[in-house]
Amino acid sequence: MTCQACDHPVCLETPMEFTPIPPHIFSSVSLDIFKIVDTEWEGQAFGSILLCVDRLSCWILPRPCHLNGLTAVSAAQLLLNNGWETFEGPS
Repeated sequence: MTCQACDHPVCLETPMEFTPIPPHIFSSVSLDIFKIVDTEWEGQAFGSILLCVDRLSCWILPRPCHLNGLTAVSAAQLLLNNGWETFEGPS
């Protein structure tokens, strides 16, 4: 408690800046992978979820996947092949 009362917070030394607002839906996204209990969906077993969140609209695209062998290319293909039907996105 003494240190917190006496030390000057580092965050006040530099001015805070606004986070830039993306110009279009899905022009800036956040990706994350969550390991889940093995679950069967549409006849296949999956152990992970690839989660894509749009930073402008906060729209979420969850896609079941296998963690083993998942690469950036396969994650991009998973989203491109199964995630854009709602938005008429890139083809």
